[in-house]
Amino acid sequence: MNRKRHRQARKRKTAIYATTAKEVTSLSITFDSTNESISFVGADPQSYRTEVYYERESGKDKVLLSVPATDSLPAFEPWEQILGRCSYLFAIDTNTRMLSGRRISFMLACMLPTRIRDLPKKIELRGLCAYALFETAQGVNPETVAWHLFLQRHILPACFPTGEVVGLVVDSELGLLPKINARTGPYYDKHMLPSSTTFIYASSDAATDTIPSKMIRYCDVMGNRLFDDLAPQLERLPNPTNGDTHFKGFVQLGLEATGPIRR
Repeated sequence: MNRKRHRQARKRKTAIYATTAKEVTSLSITFDSTNESISFVGADPQSYRTEVYYERESGKDKVLLSVPATDSLPAFEPWEQILGRCSYLFAIDTNTRMLSGRRISFMLACMLPTRIRDLPKKIELRGLCAYALFETAQGVNPETVAWHLFLQRHILPACFPTGEVVGLVVDSELGLLPKINARTGPYYDKHMLPSSTTFIYASSDAATDTIPSKMIRYCDVMGNRLFDDLAPQLERLPNPTNGDTHFKGFVQLGLEATGPIRR
């Protein structure tokens, strides 16, 4: 009970960050009171991000939500930043366990039912797909394998109108996401993120009262349930196929899972 009270007492803070294109000795900041936006003179436009966090007792911040941002939208409103950039929102989470001596990761993805600007007050999350990933190589993050599988099989540019961006909520590789979103670093192996997609970070173990956090938490909970249900039937699953040098293969799983959230 005391631990629960302590968690509730942690004050959430919101900050906006940007990186200058080169080393500077001074920094000029402009605040637009008409839309509460902030711009940093000389900042790389691709480097802006809005983050929600709290301060740990260790002094290291715990990031709960990290959203790619622009200097033309409210600096401290993550949802407004998402609305200004994305048309659709998906989330994906992966849980990994050792079962019968095998390293198996269960991935589950969900989606919002409409364009995010058209969302009703009560939202029905929809489970979109689930996979079992087998024998991820040491040193390879199974989350990134799941991202690649999801992007290759479900987020196809041809499925969305030209110019519309898909937001994909994840809870891993926080430090690498700015480079991934800027297309200066790969998200998996040598694969660069498609121009029609952007990653959004949300923590599944310390959520905020935001839609991305609720989505990643939903994937985490439902994915663990799926893992528990299928673990005793592991031997009945088909042999995994279509792997690469980083994992042996995957099996697509049946999925019947939805659940309501409120905005």
